[in-house]
Amino acid sequence: DAQADARRAIVAWLDGRGVDALERATSEWVGTFEDWTIEAVEFIDLPPSRVLAIVRDRGRAKGSEFAIDNEFAHIWTLREGLAIRFEAFTDKADALEAAGLR
Repeated sequence: DAQADARRAIVAWLDGRGVDALERATSEWVGTFEDWTIEAVEFIDLPPSRVLAIVRDRGRAKGSEFAIDNEFAHIWTLREGLAIRFEAFTDKADALEAAGLR
């Protein structure tokens, strides 16, 4: 089962297991915006089977002019080319520490 872990992130509702949990949490987040984009800013290889992705998400909340421009860090664990674990961090330093790079 794939796992999602956001205990160190603001989006604590992301905790769950399986693809359905990740899809549900992502859909809930994206669904709060009129327009939303996410862009990978940097990738750091974490051998043997992980990658740290620094991402920026931007959007405007539905029915308002409130806009977001956030940087997050994601650690993805892969097995046989498939994501089996996803960890989200609101702070790059926390992600680097979790990845053993600090």
